[in-house]
Amino acid sequence: MPDPAATSEPAAELKSVQAILQAASFAAEKHAAQRRKGAAAEPYVNHLLEVAHLVSTALSEPDTNLVIAALLHDVIEDSGVTNDEVAERFGADVAELVVEVTDDKALPKAERKRLQIVNAPKKSVRAQVIKLADKISNVRAILSSPPAIGACSASGNISSGRNK
Repeated sequence: MPDPAATSEPAAELKSVQAILQAASFAAEKHAAQRRKGAAAEPYVNHLLEVAHLVSTALSEPDTNLVIAALLHDVIEDSGVTNDEVAERFGADVAELVVEVTDDKALPKAERKRLQIVNAPKKSVRAQVIKLADKISNVRAILSSPPAIGACSASGNISSGRNK
């Protein structure tokens, strides 16, 4: 008879992988029409995958919900998905993380950026990990595929993602 402890760990790992893939599929569907602003105009989902990968490699122990939240970090902000929908599909922990890293798009861009700086130290450590991975991904995108001419914002700033 198999050792129950030996069989429960792979089952838990498989559930984690399935949950992450479900979130990746959901994010890809919700961001399907979005492209990065760089000259290469990569599919936006590439950014989400990079953020999730950066988060997963920064962890000292598995945190499936944190990786899922990294995949979904822009879904409320960009795709009209509600907090309730995220909570229903992926659980309250994921939804709370996604909300914590979501900017208020009703505010002007300059104010959103100011608030990101002011509020960064007040975020949970898990939310800070997502925000840092997001910023790293954005800087990498600017370096590897600078925005096409005319992709500057009204303030003259270059933006690598969508209008965050």
